[in-house]
Amino acid sequence: MKSRISDHFCAASIYFVLFSTLLLPTAQVSAQSTDAPASPVQLDIDNPRSPDWAVFHSATHTLLPLVIGYTAFSENSQENTRLAIYAYSLIIGPSTGYFYGRDTGRAFAGIMARTIGFGTIAVGSAVFIDNLYEGNRAKGLLAIGLWLGGGGLALYSIISDMNGLKRVVRERNAFYANRGNLSMTPIYAGKKGGYGVALRLTL
Repeated sequence: MKSRISDHFCAASIYFVLFSTLLLPTAQVSAQSTDAPASPVQLDIDNPRSPDWAVFHSATHTLLPLVIGYTAFSENSQENTRLAIYAYSLIIGPSTGYFYGRDTGRAFAGIMARTIGFGTIAVGSAVFIDNLYEGNRAKGLLAIGLWLGGGGLALYSIISDMNGLKRVVRERNAFYANRGNLSMTPIYAGKKGGYGVALRLTL
């Protein structure tokens, strides 16, 4: 029981560390704003994202959990934790670059496609196991078809997301650049007026 709790705690810690990397751009902007409080502070949502950093996010969140799951949770008693880490890696990992690049629609579309793909593989495995004692040829072919279909969908989604990531991030940067720029500037209106914040929208 203690071992299982420890495994889940380790898995939760891994997820926290991986997700926290998505907050690095926001943390950097906040640190800059505190150094120069009198200058306009550009809201983080309007700051351009780095296409290379987006690829780094997706690659890290996809490959690193696979390595951690294989090396740190290799015992049979840790199978559920290992599978959970693999699921995060293969289903959510490729979409993290899109979350960073502010295209949540594409991110969730990829997650949904891979969920369907790996879910289809799981159904195929269930059909195959159920057919072990029956030897039904039709069920055997159905299991193979589900494996190929689900695996093809999941693999295509991963490759497609990784391949189109830089282009999507550049398009989102252009969209926010053309949409206008919202900034805020701390102001001081004298002893009676006190402190405040001025918002400025530049079109």
